[in-house]
Amino acid sequence: RSALITRDNLEYISLKGRDFAGMLKILPGVVDTSAREAPGWGSMGGLTINGRTSFNFSYDGVTNKDTGSNSGNYAAPALDSIAEVRVQASNFQAEYGRSSGATISVVTRSGTKDWRGSLAFYKRDDDWNGNEFQRRQQCGLGVTAQCDPPLYTFDNTAWTLGGPVLIPGTEFNKGRNKLFFFFSQDILSRTDPGGLNQRR
Repeated sequence: RSALITRDNLEYISLKGRDFAGMLKILPGVVDTSAREAPGWGSMGGLTINGRTSFNFSYDGVTNKDTGSNSGNYAAPALDSIAEVRVQASNFQAEYGRSSGATISVVTRSGTKDWRGSLAFYKRDDDWNGNEFQRRQQCGLGVTAQCDPPLYTFDNTAWTLGGPVLIPGTEFNKGRNKLFFFFSQDILSRTDPGGLNQRR
């Protein structure tokens, strides 16, 4: 039993934090309790597949989890670099083993014979957010330290570039059909909110 998330799915559905793992919650048998503020180390936490928190996560065929604790993932692929994500929940082949739970396979995009690229900037800021109910409640009781919204700044610059590999002055790859490259980068500059603390 498996499900596939395609490039079109990732492009046309908005994801808070631009973390592809947020898309997995639409699949049957997947429960996601993470806030998904941003991708990064350990972003596969909060996922349960078929009631199990133990599962394998591979990135272009290479296991991408801390195999010592079977928890945090080492790398979080940039959303624009993903070609497809396959979640295999049960009865998968032995090549997808290593874990008794499900397996998540991420495949990255590749270049094409034509030059293609993208550039984007995403911004979230506490100036655009309303305050939390509990903070407004505390402010109404005279606890002025709770009056301001929590600090929350998230800037994400993302770009991609792909195309054929050409060597000037040679006939190498003249037909643009032998060797390609693809590069993607997400630059994440952010200040995440901490948990709300109440003291008496």
